[in-house]
Amino acid sequence: GIQLTEGAPALDDREPFVLAGLEKYQINQATLEWSLDSHPPEAAAALVRASGRLPMGAAGNAEWRAALDDAEDFRRRLAPFAPQETVEPVDVDIALGEFRVTGRLSRITPKALLRFRCARLKAKDLLRVWIEHLLWNLKNPPGHTRCSVLVAKDETRLLQPVAAVSQYLEQLLGLYWQGLSVPLRFFPQTSLAYAESE
Repeated sequence: GIQLTEGAPALDDREPFVLAGLEKYQINQATLEWSLDSHPPEAAAALVRASGRLPMGAAGNAEWRAALDDAEDFRRRLAPFAPQETVEPVDVDIALGEFRVTGRLSRITPKALLRFRCARLKAKDLLRVWIEHLLWNLKNPPGHTRCSVLVAKDETRLLQPVAAVSQYLEQLLGLYWQGLSVPLRFFPQTSLAYAESE
């Protein structure tokens, strides 16, 4: 008849004074996206403060100014790809074999389908932009290039138009379907490191 109840979780007795890791990335990314969407910095600051992720007082103000500086630096990296000249998003509704893919592609500029990450480039980012790039090529809207670009803090990747789009997408969808049943032997970061070493 013994019952062991879980105690209340201990409160963190350390007050954060600096942002680090995931929180810093999320705030920097959100700040950049708000600035690209022409939201005033004051409105963005209010949203970030309301989320509770910034430290209180002067420390929070300093972190917010640093996030704004990072966003401005990154905007300069994006400038060659005309991030302010976006066009209407493109809806995707495509049947591929037994699959149907639906969604929406946004952040389309006159130069490319633009993707960015206010951090160092990771394998999962390349995989995500590759899938979106294939859909962009399959959709092939008139008057647009079929290029895509991924901008990160450490490098920029430009993806050129692809010919056998349906074949690549069907292969990826098949792997996705298989992965719902059994674990796939695929480790993105390790696979990228191996591919780049060859």
